Amino acid sequence: REAMAKDDACPLVQGSTFTAASGKFFALAQEYYPEPEEITEEFTCPVVGARQGDLIEVLAIHNDWAYGRRFKLRDGLNAEGVFRLEWVRGMKLMMDGGSRKPVEMDICSCDYGFKEPKTNDATCKLQAKRYRKRMDEAAALWDKLEAAAVSDHGRLEAAATKTAALLEKDDIVEQARRKHDEEKRKAILAEVQRRRAEAEFAKKEAAAEADRARAMEEKLAKQRALAEEEARQKLREEEEQRFALEEQARREVESAEASAAKAAAERKRLAEEEARRFAQEELAAELAKRRAATAELHAAKAVQRRRQFVKPQTCEISISARCWEADMPMSRELVSSDVSSGGVDSNSDSSPKGRSAQKKTARKFRRPSGELEDVTGEWVKVQEEMATTSSDLNSLEEKVNSLLEAQDWEPIGPP
Repeated sequence: REAMAKDDACPLVQGSTFTAASGKFFALAQEYYPEPEEITEEFTCPVVGARQGDLIEVLAIHNDWAYGRRFKLRDGLNAEGVFRLEWVRGMKLMMDGGSRKPVEMDICSCDYGFKEPKTNDATCKLQAKRYRKRMDEAAALWDKLEAAAVSDHGRLEAAATKTAALLEKDDIVEQARRKHDEEKRKAILAEVQRRRAEAEFAKKEAAAEADRARAMEEKLAKQRALAEEEARQKLREEEEQRFALEEQARREVESAEASAAKAAAERKRLAEEEARRFAQEELAAELAKRRAATAELHAAKAVQRRRQFVKPQTCEISISARCWEADMPMSRELVSSDVSSGGVDSNSDSSPKGRSAQKKTARKFRRPSGELEDVTGEWVKVQEEMATTSSDLNSLEEKVNSLLEAQDWEPIGPP
């Protein structure tokens, strides 16, 4: 194609076709150009190898055959050989818009105008003869193979008829087989669909059964949970009732223990009060005995002393020791007033019993002045001793009361 694109020195007319500047003729392989593997082994003549669209330089043409070479060499393809004109189309150049363009045409047409190169060279003549011989051999061999193919055509046609009958019979058998297979396939498909429907139904039934079993299991689980909850509630109520009974029993026991403790405390208190009262009585008795003994002792001493200083005829004083004991419950103010006044009249005691006792004592001790002074002196001594003894008794009573208070006992009073 590059060669056909070259310029030549000839003037070009718009719309006319012309050959390449080198004067060579070219052809373009068509889609029905045979491949190398499509050429049978019986056709021994070399055929130029080409594929659709390959450019072939045409060297010679004779009848339906031509001899040429490939414009571009390619490995695996014959670079030079014969080919039939029906396999290619001619290629020439044409002016279009001031530029050359390749155009295809029938290689056998007058427009193509193939002309063999004219030369007087012996080599070129021998080469042209060789081209012609190759084309003749190819045509003869092609005709022979074509005649053999035509002779074989009858046999092939009979065989084809027989084969057609067999094929028709086979076709009928095949159609019957296909029909049988189709029916069998439809039966199998129907069976598959039926089994699938049964499987779906069984699956749905199984799912429904599983749902029913699950619902039943859930119902049983709820019933078990409810029963367990009721059992727990009942057990809880029994526990609460037992706890309440235990609490009530504990409270009763605590109440009984408290009552027993209270009774024991009451008994203890009563026993303590009884012991305290008994001790108070003993202490009071002991104190009374001591006071009585002290009073008798002082009365005896006073009588003895009066007897020593008073004459028998003048010492008839109607005083006995019981008067001193009877005068003991008098208040300390009376004793102190007697001591301060020396046994004579005193207005310091506001008690009527004390004033009457003082008057009685004053009347009993009205004696002559000398004797009265002696008796008064003795009386003062006795009164001082009694005051001292009374103070000692008071101190003893305070100690005893402090001990009783330390033991939480009631203090004792005067007898």
